[in-house]
Amino acid sequence: MRRRAEAVGRAITCLMLAVLLAACATLPPAIPGLELTLPQYPIALPAGFGINVFAGGLQEPHGLTIGPGGHLYVAERGSGRIVRLPDRNHDGSADAREVVGDGLSFPTGLAFKRDGSLFVAGAKRITRLSQPDEQGFYLKYEILLDDLPSGGQFAPLLRFTPDETSLLVANIAV
Repeated sequence: MRRRAEAVGRAITCLMLAVLLAACATLPPAIPGLELTLPQYPIALPAGFGINVFAGGLQEPHGLTIGPGGHLYVAERGSGRIVRLPDRNHDGSADAREVVGDGLSFPTGLAFKRDGSLFVAGAKRITRLSQPDEQGFYLKYEILLDDLPSGGQFAPLLRFTPDETSLLVANIAV
């Protein structure tokens, strides 16, 4: 179980890096009409590696996690939303941006429990989203912690222990 959790953690880290670097790609975008801002200095990748844009048009994307159905979920800090980015045809690009939660205060960190509930860290707050409707939009919001220390900046990362008895919160400077 621990090896699986570590492998999932590494996969999420690699996916986060790929999505963040995608905005700096020098390859043609996979999404028609998407304009990229190229970096001042080119990105050097090891042989056999490439970068492609998975999704565009997000409002300050921050936290990423893989959720039910293997879909990528992103916290849009700028809009206060959580969006699902499915790749149902497996072509390496998101097929849609599906809002699954909104009205959140600067969401950054995301973590799913096996029961499908989504925990969201935001501005000094951790909220549990549950009871998704048929389209996956969460109907119930429960504030679990409303005074998370920020130290002046906040970007909480959330992870459950493998047995899901504890939620780990790491506040990093941005």
